[in-house]
Amino acid sequence: MSLRESDGLTAEDQKMVNELVAKLRGVLSDTAQRFGARIVRHGTKILRGRRVRNQGFQERLYGRWAHPLDLFELCLYIAQNCGEYFNREFRPKASAKNDYQFEALVRLQAGAARVAGEVYALLLAGYASGAHARWRTLHEIAVTALFIAQEDKETAERYVHHQFVKSYEDALEYQKHAGKLSAKPSSDRQMRRIEADYKAVLARYGQDFRRRHAWAIPALLRRKPSPERFEDQLQP
Repeated sequence: MSLRESDGLTAEDQKMVNELVAKLRGVLSDTAQRFGARIVRHGTKILRGRRVRNQGFQERLYGRWAHPLDLFELCLYIAQNCGEYFNREFRPKASAKNDYQFEALVRLQAGAARVAGEVYALLLAGYASGAHARWRTLHEIAVTALFIAQEDKETAERYVHHQFVKSYEDALEYQKHAGKLSAKPSSDRQMRRIEADYKAVLARYGQDFRRRHAWAIPALLRRKPSPERFEDQLQP
């Protein structure tokens, strides 16, 4: 950063201002480094105090909301155990029939249980807004599950296969940023396998299948809506 003579300063004034700016930058840099070192040096004590305060807050919160929180945890326990039992008991028969509805619904139920666990953890910690945001995600999962349960097997199959599109997109993003994250990039063999699966589903369902929620479009169109209503969901 420098000030120009066109700003109304002479060359001498500009030199003085630039020297002052340089000194201020040095002082700020030194202060920031000393502050950071001090925080790290006293980090154990700082965190101990913070955790004691948080523990007190969470104990008071639970004391006030213990009954609904306990009911929520019991519901979560039942949902997790029922899901595990259902998957264990009925997967062999579903696999033999290549039942995509079973596969899709089991995955969605497991995802819903995970999100419900996140909601519970956020509530215990006092992050009500965060819990509400995750609850909206839980609602979206429930809507998707109900939709797939009411539709034909082709819709469930498309939903399950659409994971290859997301996996390919995620893999490309990971490869792009792995170096900056000091992470090991995926091997060429892994990328070839992911890309092969991606190309296979596009070859089967068409190039539009790469778009968001494309798995659901045929089922939605069978309900005779206007195709234009879903154009926003077909964006890449």
